[in-house]
Amino acid sequence: MKRTFTKSEQFLERSLKSIPLSAPFDATAVDFLESLEVPCHKIASFENTDLPLLEKVAQTGKPVIMSTGMATVAELDESVRTLRENGCKAAWSHPAKIGLDLHKRY
Repeated sequence: MKRTFTKSEQFLERSLKSIPLSAPFDATAVDFLESLEVPCHKIASFENTDLPLLEKVAQTGKPVIMSTGMATVAELDESVRTLRENGCKAAWSHPAKIGLDLHKRY
């Protein structure tokens, strides 16, 4: 069943030009967010090495925004590889905090 958005939700989306999203911390949270029909998933920096969580998120087929936090390049390589191998076609991370051009790598 497709979710129907309230007039308030529709107004907020149009007026703010923003997309509501949340970072799941376990498989049940991914399921809950999917029931809300979120357009993408955010991975918090302390979850970017939780490979089972990344697999679950990737299997939704939705884009992923991943915080890099203190992860190493090797950890991020593994995280992005896990996302892609499990169905995620688009994954972004923010490179500014670690000073690397990660967006060019992925």
